[in-house]
Amino acid sequence: MKKLYVFCFLLFMQLAIAGSNDQAGGDIRGIFLYSGTTWSGEFQNFVNRGQGIEQKGRIRVEMSHRGDSIGMRNAFINELGVASDYSGYAWMLVRGNELLNLDQSGVDANTGNPISGHDFRGRIFGRHIYIYEAYSEHMPDGTTRRQSNSVHYYLVSSTEVLQLAEVWVDDQLLVVAGARLEREI
Repeated sequence: MKKLYVFCFLLFMQLAIAGSNDQAGGDIRGIFLYSGTTWSGEFQNFVNRGQGIEQKGRIRVEMSHRGDSIGMRNAFINELGVASDYSGYAWMLVRGNELLNLDQSGVDANTGNPISGHDFRGRIFGRHIYIYEAYSEHMPDGTTRRQSNSVHYYLVSSTEVLQLAEVWVDDQLLVVAGARLEREI
């Protein structure tokens, strides 16, 4: 568990350092959300299993939009260049400073398992985006897992965004993650 605390501390120090070099000339809405571009960078995850597993590689965040609807797709590539079978995806509606979920499929896109009790909340404020999501996933063996995750994006400059995330399963921390994303040209 000590490795987890050190890892979290280092992630938050990245955010503090980025904030002290504040070069962003606008808000995250126009530069990141409505960019219609891809952002990528090195990621580092700590998986809270056994003695702890550290994962490293690259992440790509592809942004798209139609009017006030925003699409965000995350893809992961490990250190050997192999794409992960996991991808994160959100289709959201921007209403003022809120992000509302547009995906009403009732299915976990990665596992294909049915979900219920889906709670999705996103907020935009200045150079920050914070998204929280929780749901119950119904497994093929009849059990149910309660999952939640949050992601925080911080606009460092017009070409750089920090991403911090965490994933919880059945009230146990599973993943703490961080990445420094740069806008692809």
